[in-house]
Amino acid sequence: MRSGARAKVETKRGAAAPRIERSSGNVFEDLGLPDAAALLAKSELVSRICDVIVKRGLTQAQ
Repeated sequence: MRSGARAKVETKRGAAAPRIERSSGNVFEDLGLPDAAALLAKSELVSRICDVIVKRGLTQAQ
């Protein structure tokens, strides 16, 4: 659990920079998962459902 203090980040001199790749826009495809399009659609649906639940102030009991 964070106490609000910033974590120290140490780097070694001469260390190689991490490799960065441009995303395709679908993290599941980028990870090489099967049915990436379906996984993305499901995650977007869950996100929208969550937004509605928060907006309406619903609880688990409702």
